[in-house]
Amino acid sequence: MWASGSRAIPNVPSFLAKGSATLHRHVKGPALASSAGALAWVAFPPSGPLLGPGLALLALIPLFLALRGAPPARAFGLGFVCGATMTGLGFAFLGRAASLHGHVSPLLVGVGFAALTAYHALFVAIPCAAAALLARRVPVAVGLPVLLTLAEVVLPAPLPWAFGASLLDARPLAPAAAVLGGSGLSLVAFLVAGAASEQLGSRRDAAARASLLASALVLGCAGAASMTYSSSFSREVAVAPTIRVGALHFPASEAGTTRRPTALAARAAELGARGAELVVGPETALPGAWPESSLADGAGWAFDAPGAVLLAGAVVRGDERLTNSAIVVDRGGAVVGRYDKRFLLPLAEAWPLPEGLRSLSPRSGAFAPGRRSPTFEVAGAVVGTTICLEDTLRGAWPTEGTPAAELFVNLTNDSWFAGTSEPFAHLAMARLRAIEHGRYLVRSTAGGVTSIVDPLGAVTARVDPDREGEVLADVPRLGARTPFARYGHAPLALLCALAVAVATATDRRLSRGASAPS
Repeated sequence: MWASGSRAIPNVPSFLAKGSATLHRHVKGPALASSAGALAWVAFPPSGPLLGPGLALLALIPLFLALRGAPPARAFGLGFVCGATMTGLGFAFLGRAASLHGHVSPLLVGVGFAALTAYHALFVAIPCAAAALLARRVPVAVGLPVLLTLAEVVLPAPLPWAFGASLLDARPLAPAAAVLGGSGLSLVAFLVAGAASEQLGSRRDAAARASLLASALVLGCAGAASMTYSSSFSREVAVAPTIRVGALHFPASEAGTTRRPTALAARAAELGARGAELVVGPETALPGAWPESSLADGAGWAFDAPGAVLLAGAVVRGDERLTNSAIVVDRGGAVVGRYDKRFLLPLAEAWPLPEGLRSLSPRSGAFAPGRRSPTFEVAGAVVGTTICLEDTLRGAWPTEGTPAAELFVNLTNDSWFAGTSEPFAHLAMARLRAIEHGRYLVRSTAGGVTSIVDPLGAVTARVDPDREGEVLADVPRLGARTPFARYGHAPLALLCALAVAVATATDRRLSRGASAPS
C-alpha cells in the first residue's frame, strides 16, 4: 500500500488484479454461458448435415469452461443464462406465430414467451447447480452431462425437444436412439463437450482423465448399439412386405380455397395411377369445419373416386365439439373411417385457462381430444396415424398391442410458421421418434417438410416448405420392436450410472496416486 498522510492508497497492480477477477466473474462467465446457448441453437436443424453434428459435439464447451470452480448458486445462474439463450433463439417462432395468426396481444406474447424461456432455462440451470454441488464426488465434466440428460427425460416440456436431434446426420451414431432413445444421443454430445473442455485446461489432472474415459465408454457403447441395430434393421427390411404410399405437399403460400375435396381426390388419383395404394394429405387439407353427419354421405363431401385409399385432414364439427381429424376415403370416394387427434396443443387447440380469460387469446382453439384408435388397415398394412406434433410424442406411436402399427403417417400444417426454423425442427424430432420405434414415417404437410423417414432416421424423400410436389415410395411394413420401445429409458439409465461409476472410480484412484508420497 502507498501511504499519503493518514490515508492508505491501494497498490495499483493489486487493484487491477482484483478488477480483472471481478470482470471475469461478472462478464466473462455469463458471456461464455450465453455463447454456449447460441452455439447449441445453431447446431439444431436446419444447420445442415456437416455443421450440425460437429457443432453439437462442441457447443457446450464454453459452458463447462464458465463453470470451473463455480459454487452452486453461481452455477445455477450460468446455466440459466445458457438455457435462456438457447430457448429464446430456438423457440422465437412461437411469438411470431401467436402474434400474426393467434391475434394475441403483444404484451401477452412477451410475458408468455418470457415464462416459456425461463422455464426451459431451468433444464440447464438445475443440472448445473446440482453438478457444482456434487463436484467433490463426481467430476463436473461427467456429472453435468448425466444431469442434463436426466432433466431432458424427466422434466415435463411444453414442446417436445431433445438436444440429440442435432446428431441425426451423424450416421454412425444416430441409430443408437433405437436402444438409448433420443436423449442417449444428447448424453453423447454432452459428455464429448465436457471431456473436450477438460483437455483445454492447463493441467491434465485426474478429473480430465476420468471425463475422457467416461466419454469414450459412452461413445463406444452408442457406436456398438448403432451398428447392431442398423444390421438388424437391414435384415428385417430385406424380407418385409411393402405398401406403396404417396404424400401430398402444399406450399405454405398456397391458398386454402384450392384445397377442395375434388382437387384433393384428383391429386390422389394421379398418385393412384402411379401405383399408390395409400395417399396421405396434410392436416386441415379440407378447409372449414365439416358436420359430423356429413361423413356418411359421400355426395355431401363431393369426393370423386381417388383411385387409392386417401387419408386427409379436416376439422369435424360434432355435438358441441370440434375435432382435428384425419378422414379415410376409400377408392370409390366414400368416407369409411376417421381418426381424431388425441394430444392437443395448449392455446393453439385447447384453452388451458379459465373461460373468463379467453379474450386474452381470441383465436385459441376449442377442440376436444379424440378417443378413436390411431391405427387402420389398408392393403393388408396396419397404418398408425399422427396429426401435427403427435409425431414428436413417444406416446402417440402405438407399436405394441393389437393391432400394432407397421408404419406411421403424419398429417401436419406447418404453414403457421412459414419462413422460420420450426418445420425443420419438427421434422428432426419426428426423425428421432422413427428411430426410437423402428418404423418408417410418411409425412404429408402444408408449409412443412413433406418426407419419408426410415427407421435409421434418414430422410429418403422430401419436399421442402415452399416447393411444389409430392413423394411416392414403396414403404416396408415392419413389426419388430426396438429395445427402446420395449424397455424405454432403462438402457440409458444403466449407461449413465456406469459412466458416473467409472469416472468417480478413476478420479479417486488417480487423485490418490497423485497425492501419495514418492
